[in-house]
Amino acid sequence: DQKGKAKDTKTWNSLFMRSDTVANWIAEQYNVSKDELLDPTSSDLSVRLALGEAHALTETKKNLEENGVNIAALEAAAKAAGKGAAKQTK
Repeated sequence: DQKGKAKDTKTWNSLFMRSDTVANWIAEQYNVSKDELLDPTSSDLSVRLALGEAHALTETKKNLEENGVNIAALEAAAKAAGKGAAKQTK
């Protein structure tokens, strides 16, 4: 039931990054082409992208915190919003 999940805000990630955005970021960070990064013959492509996404999220949070954004407050608000949405769907 994908439509039901899409309406449930507790499944959303406030720092969601599209996979093409992650791939661009990784290629730029490691000075490789996107073609090299996304080599279809590679056996660890999904692992590279997952690790890249984790690194990008860590860097994003670090940058936001360095610029005065309270990440804990954002995460708490997202969690509270998810609980409210869960109550509405019951």
